[in-house]
Amino acid sequence: MAGQPLAWFTHARFSEIVRFTRAQFSATTRFDDAQFSGPARFSGHFALMPRFGPVVCARVVDLSGAVFEVPVTLEIAARKVRL
Repeated sequence: MAGQPLAWFTHARFSEIVRFTRAQFSATTRFDDAQFSGPARFSGHFALMPRFGPVVCARVVDLSGAVFEVPVTLEIAARKVRL
Protein backbone atom coordinates (compact mmCIF):
# COMPACT_ATOMS: atom_id res chain seq x y z
CA MET A 1 0.00 0.00 0.00
CA ALA A 2 2.99 2.29 -0.23
CA GLY A 3 2.17 5.59 -1.86
CA GLN A 4 -1.59 5.35 -1.25
CA PRO A 5 -3.21 8.11 0.78
CA LEU A 6 -4.64 7.10 4.13
CA ALA A 7 -7.65 8.47 6.00
CA TRP A 8 -6.99 7.97 9.69
CA PHE A 9 -9.30 9.45 12.31
CA THR A 10 -7.55 7.66 15.16
CA HIS A 11 -8.35 9.26 18.56
CA ALA A 12 -10.45 11.92 16.79
CA ARG A 13 -13.03 13.80 18.87
CA PHE A 14 -16.14 15.06 17.08
CA SER A 15 -18.34 17.41 19.13
CA GLU A 16 -21.19 18.11 16.69
CA ILE A 17 -23.23 16.19 14.13
CA VAL A 18 -20.89 14.25 11.84
CA ARG A 19 -21.87 13.25 8.31
CA PHE A 20 -19.64 11.35 5.93
CA THR A 21 -22.25 11.60 3.18
CA ARG A 22 -21.18 10.30 -0.21
CA ALA A 23 -17.59 9.98 1.04
CA GLN A 24 -15.40 7.75 -1.13
CA PHE A 25 -12.52 6.23 0.84
CA SER A 26 -10.37 4.24 -1.59
CA ALA A 27 -7.42 3.65 0.74
CA THR A 28 -7.09 2.39 4.30
CA THR A 29 -9.52 4.20 6.59
CA ARG A 30 -9.44 4.01 10.38
CA PHE A 31 -11.62 5.34 13.18
CA ASP A 32 -9.72 3.69 16.06
CA ASP A 33 -10.78 5.14 19.44
CA ALA A 34 -12.81 7.94 17.82
CA GLN A 35 -15.45 9.65 19.98
CA PHE A 36 -18.65 11.29 18.76
CA SER A 37 -20.69 13.58 21.05
CA GLY A 38 -23.50 13.96 18.52
CA PRO A 39 -25.00 11.69 15.88
CA ALA A 40 -22.58 10.17 13.35
CA ARG A 41 -23.81 9.21 9.87
CA PHE A 42 -21.77 7.25 7.35
CA SER A 43 -23.28 6.79 3.90
CA GLY A 44 -20.13 6.55 1.85
CA HIS A 45 -18.01 3.88 0.22
CA PHE A 46 -15.16 2.21 2.13
CA ALA A 47 -12.82 0.16 -0.07
CA LEU A 48 -10.24 -0.94 2.54
CA MET A 49 -11.73 -0.91 6.01
CA PRO A 50 -11.60 -4.33 7.66
CA ARG A 51 -12.40 -2.84 11.10
CA PHE A 52 -14.61 0.04 12.19
CA GLY A 53 -13.71 1.12 15.69
CA PRO A 54 -13.57 0.88 18.48
CA VAL A 55 -15.69 4.03 18.57
CA VAL A 56 -17.85 5.61 21.28
CA CYS A 57 -20.91 7.69 20.44
CA ALA A 58 -23.23 9.42 22.90
CA ARG A 59 -26.10 9.25 20.39
CA VAL A 60 -26.58 7.36 17.11
CA VAL A 61 -24.08 5.77 14.74
CA ASP A 62 -25.82 5.28 11.39
CA LEU A 63 -24.06 2.96 8.96
CA SER A 64 -27.23 2.12 7.01
CA GLY A 65 -25.97 3.84 3.87
CA ALA A 66 -22.34 2.71 4.09
CA VAL A 67 -20.87 0.24 1.61
CA PHE A 68 -17.87 -1.86 2.66
CA GLU A 69 -15.92 -3.70 -0.07
CA VAL A 70 -14.26 -6.07 2.38
CA PRO A 71 -15.69 -7.94 5.39
CA VAL A 72 -15.72 -5.55 8.34
CA THR A 73 -15.70 -6.02 12.11
CA LEU A 74 -17.70 -3.36 13.96
CA GLU A 75 -16.72 -2.21 17.46
CA ILE A 76 -19.26 0.42 18.49
CA ALA A 77 -20.51 1.63 21.87
CA ALA A 78 -23.48 3.90 21.21
CA ARG A 79 -27.00 4.61 22.38
CA LYS A 80 -28.24 3.33 19.01
CA VAL A 81 -26.61 1.74 15.95
CA ARG A 82 -28.31 1.62 12.55
CA LEU A 83 -27.09 -0.85 9.94
